[in-house]
Amino acid sequence: MDRVRKANRLKGFDYSSSRSYFVTICTKDGVSLFWRWKRICRGGNLPPVKMSNEYEISDAGKIVEDKIRQISERYENVCLNCFVVMPNHVHMILTLKENYGRQVAAPTLSQIIQNLKRAVSMDIKFSPWQKSFHDHIIRDEKSFLEIAEYVRTNPENWESDMFYAR
Repeated sequence: MDRVRKANRLKGFDYSSSRSYFVTICTKDGVSLFWRWKRICRGGNLPPVKMSNEYEISDAGKIVEDKIRQISERYENVCLNCFVVMPNHVHMILTLKENYGRQVAAPTLSQIIQNLKRAVSMDIKFSPWQKSFHDHIIRDEKSFLEIAEYVRTNPENWESDMFYAR
């Protein structure tokens, strides 16, 4: 029996329209690839402790960060408002701006994310990503500010995050 995938995008919505979008991209099978845990030695025969605030970004995570930062350079009508690279997912807020007077078609959100995923995969020599991505169309400033705060504080709240994986 074939599993039917649920549509991720809002039917009939123009994802190239001038809006802000909250995007989450997860790694395949939730594997933690983007952080490298620092080990804290407690002395004696006790094992090292792994704590959420004691991490450093991995080489793969640095590539992801670099490629995300390049989004605004690659697409002149896209503003990267904020982002965070977590161990097994990425959150970002992207704003697609009006293309005043330009004849060039604006990229869709899906095209931007597809190109990001492809660029990361090429640099790290395999695809770390699950299929598709989650998006939320941000409808007002209050929602924008709440989501931006969530993105900003995500690393310090990692152990209570819905994507948390040891």
